[in-house]
Amino acid sequence: MKKILVSTRALSALVLILMEALILVEIVGRKLFNWSTMMVDEYSAYFFCAIFLGLGYTLIAGRHIRVSVLISRLSPANLRKVNIFCFFTGTSIMAYATYTLGLLCWKNFDAGAIAMTPIATPLFIPQTVMFIGALVFTIALFIQGIAIVKREAVGTEDLKMGM
Repeated sequence: MKKILVSTRALSALVLILMEALILVEIVGRKLFNWSTMMVDEYSAYFFCAIFLGLGYTLIAGRHIRVSVLISRLSPANLRKVNIFCFFTGTSIMAYATYTLGLLCWKNFDAGAIAMTPIATPLFIPQTVMFIGALVFTIALFIQGIAIVKREAVGTEDLKMGM
């Protein structure tokens, strides 16, 4: 799982860098050459879906936003109970979201749905990226929840990402 988390994080970062490069090309093209790619709005939105790929890694690295004001006041025993509840509730919600994203991808693939833009991108492509990211995040939530139940810490030190 560690390799998957680090790989999806790297892919997410790469796609976001590509999105920035595409926007930069559009800005330079419009300002200096009065020319446009005619696709930057559409593709930067699709590339933004790559954020989903980084969710699992962000969770395990402990970088998701937590409400410290509330959890800092809990005893260790109550904090553990709240964490267990939150992780398994989050896992359930994400499992449902992942399932519905998978259905959406499949239906659009099966129907041959395309974007109503000049590029006419098949919609299942960016939706599949979101589905994969949601699936990895759901699995990471589940693993983290199990680790809390077993009283084991799963965090950045376990990833050994070398960054």
